[in-house]
Amino acid sequence: MQSTKFHDKLLQMALERGYTSHSETAFSPHNIVLFLEKHHINSYEDLISVINDSSQSQELRLRAMTALSWFGPNKAAYEALQATLQDSDPTIRRFAVLYLPAVYADPLVDALRKVALEDPDQTVRVEALCSLGLINQPASIRVLRSILRDETLPAFLRARAAEALGQRGNLDAVDDLVASLSSPIAAIRFWSAYALGEIGDIAVIPRLLALVDDSESVEGWWTVGEEARWAILAMTAPEDARAFFDQLAQKSGRICG
Repeated sequence: MQSTKFHDKLLQMALERGYTSHSETAFSPHNIVLFLEKHHINSYEDLISVINDSSQSQELRLRAMTALSWFGPNKAAYEALQATLQDSDPTIRRFAVLYLPAVYADPLVDALRKVALEDPDQTVRVEALCSLGLINQPASIRVLRSILRDETLPAFLRARAAEALGQRGNLDAVDDLVASLSSPIAAIRFWSAYALGEIGDIAVIPRLLALVDDSESVEGWWTVGEEARWAILAMTAPEDARAFFDQLAQKSGRICG
């Protein structure tokens, strides 16, 4: 009876956070709860235990991490996920940085900064930057701006920092992003233009206009000039920007929502 109540509570918390109960994906709340029940994960303490047990299967640990994130901010969940940042499995580390903002507790920003700068796996580092972009704190914005400005860091990291700055629409980042429009690296120019479009400060339009003929493309996307045109439209004509984005996505073969 107690375990049934726990699994019902898990599903309820997922639904309260806007997840859809039933879907075909393995990571839908319904399927996660069934999976945990099948593996006798019957309490909050069981979730914590299996997450930090490297002898358990990756599949079980990932689903336990997902379920733990449904509890929202709390110290025990934060500590459990933070501990997995040292795990030998990069997928486990990537999920940890994905879910840490959901269970926020200090010092999350410092933990994510360390992952972004030091993790040996590039996908984990990128995920850490995305998570920093989701945290509405001055400290996270400062870290992202610092990474964008640091020319000693890998280009992919600086470009993703620019992208993450666009997630929050923070005006404090505008000067750094405008400066990055002059970067010799196309990906940095591209994602800086994207971020400026998301932030929406029309004062930067003249700087973006200077890029509309930039024909250098970014792998998997389109040209810097096209992204600059999208950014200008995003500030001045959002409906036209959506149509233009759809055209770019179709041209590149990307499936974008």
